Amino acid sequence: MKAICSFILALAVSSAGAQIRPVESLPIAVNYSKTIHLVFPSAVKYNQAVTDFVAVDNPESVPNILRIKANRKSFSKQTTVSVATEGGFFYSFNVTYADSLEHTNYFLPDMSSIRPDTIYLNEVSQTQLMQLPVAFVFGYMTDFACWCIADVPCPNYLMQVVWCLVGIVLVGVGVAFEVVAGVVTLAGEGLVLAICKAFKTRFDVTKVVVDVSLVALACVASYLWLGGKIHGVREGTLAAALLVGVIAQWCNRPVERLAGAIGINTRRDSD
Repeated sequence: MKAICSFILALAVSSAGAQIRPVESLPIAVNYSKTIHLVFPSAVKYNQAVTDFVAVDNPESVPNILRIKANRKSFSKQTTVSVATEGGFFYSFNVTYADSLEHTNYFLPDMSSIRPDTIYLNEVSQTQLMQLPVAFVFGYMTDFACWCIADVPCPNYLMQVVWCLVGIVLVGVGVAFEVVAGVVTLAGEGLVLAICKAFKTRFDVTKVVVDVSLVALACVASYLWLGGKIHGVREGTLAAALLVGVIAQWCNRPVERLAGAIGINTRRDSD
């Protein structure tokens, strides 16, 4: 059952990630007397201006910089400049003429007011598809782990709480390793990472919100379809939803240091 549920969630996340979404064209102003410099995080592979109102130049000596300048002293119509960079990032800008410019240099994507919407052309879809077999493997490994600890004694409620907390800590540490590795994540962590990337939120807060939302959804579904009773959700479920993200965040730095010590590139190194 765990494998089936994980597969369904992975399939849903993969399907959602595969949908076409529009790229927002963001405003930028140019004029005839000054040159605008756009500094990208990676080399520019493609650039195109829709009209000849502006000149677009990518110097060979500095491949991650794009220069934009007006070709005439004034133009009233808006034009568009499109840019694609190494790694599959795509940017679109609406360009207008201005007699005076507030800024002439822009660092992309996170050091100025210009925040381009980016599309990951190849890497994301392949990673999301990898979540499907991983979901099955994870589910069966969970069943195997349950079989291994089936005879562990839990004589009273206190011991149940202790073992529950041990499991929560282990899951949190596992999530930290999974996220730091940055190879392929389970569908749940993939959803959290996607939200963090899109809305610039903290991983631990986002993880808690997503997990608590899933627990609430499980409670509502159980109450509606299982005779007005809540099955499969108890205090341990809620504790895991509240604590796993926090523990994973605490373990993130030590795991990154460990990975660096043994020569493994982490997600942060590759970003």
